[in-house]
Order: sequence, then structure tokens, then C-alpha cells
Amino acid sequence: MAKTPSQVEVMGKVNVELTPEQILFASERTPVLGTVPAVIVEAVSDCAFYFDLPVDQRSALDAARRKTGALRRDYLRSILSRHYAELQTSGRVFPKPLPPPEFPSDFDPHGPTRTTVSVPFRLSNYIEEREVERPLVRHVLVEALDDIGTYFSAPPDQRQLLERERAALSKTLGEVLTHREHIRIILSDTARSLSGQ
Repeated sequence: MAKTPSQVEVMGKVNVELTPEQILFASERTPVLGTVPAVIVEAVSDCAFYFDLPVDQRSALDAARRKTGALRRDYLRSILSRHYAELQTSGRVFPKPLPPPEFPSDFDPHGPTRTTVSVPFRLSNYIEEREVERPLVRHVLVEALDDIGTYFSAPPDQRQLLERERAALSKTLGEVLTHREHIRIILSDTARSLSGQ
């Protein structure tokens, strides 16, 4: 009987080089996941599978995406753009953005910023989809990390307002909300509105 690839089987190991900004994005999740490669795999998985939302919400988002014919990354960008437009017209007042995270104490900005990522098979379809624009797998991997930290390369005005909303939510929750958690909230709200909940 043929074996299908599981979530732990690796399609390959890829060396990636990270910018200092990408290391900062990764530092939001390394306390939870332990390593930068694990954060990168999570970032790609988030982009591929709608930030690990419940199955019904992922299904609603994917069905809506398929109706538009958009690729997953483009669809996620459009959701964030629509959310920005809603915030802009809401009349809500937001606090200043949170201060940028600081580099880990052991970070050497002149030291090596390379790491090796074991890429699971479950991400192969998303990587193939992105390889049309990003022909090298390592570029797809770091792009996913960038996408989460920059709200999918949102223009500066959109990113600024989304950062201010993240600060407001962090204040309400009493703890710093990561970019990943913020995007997940936005997607969850969108999925609920799509399914009429």
C-alpha cells in the first residue's frame, strides 16, 4: 500500500537568509515555537491554511477565494485591504502603534542570519502556487514571514492603521497581540461574516 506524505515528512531542507526585520518578526513567535525555522514553517502554513482557523472558517474563506479566482496570498491581501477600508470609515480612534519589538539580547546584526528550514510536504501545493512569482523555495519561505509581519506588504498608510488597531486590541486584552494573532482575528471575523454567523 502506498504511503501518502504526512505532516512530518519533509520535502526538502532549504537554506534561507533573513534580514534583521524578518528576525524581529520571527521573535514574536520563537518564545512559543522555539526556533526560527519552526516560525518560518508556521508562517508558510498560516498563509497556506488560513492561520489554522477552525475547518468551517477555512472552508468559508477558501470557497470565497475560489469564486474570485484569486491565489491565496492575493486573497489574504484583499481581506486585509477591505478591513483597512472598514477601519478607515468607522470613525474609531486608535492609540499610537505599539513600539517596535527589540532584537533579542543575543542578536548580532553583523553575524550570520542564515538558517536551514525543513519544509514539510503539506506545504508543497502552496509553495508551487507561489513559485510562479517566487521561483526559489527560499524566497517563498521568507516572503511568508514578511507577509505576516507587514500585513502582506500593505502600503504604509494601511499598515499604520492596522498597527494602531493591533495596539488597541492589545490594550483591551492586557497583553501584546502578535501580528499573526491580529491577522487571525481579522480572517476569523471575515469567515464568520461569509457564513452569516
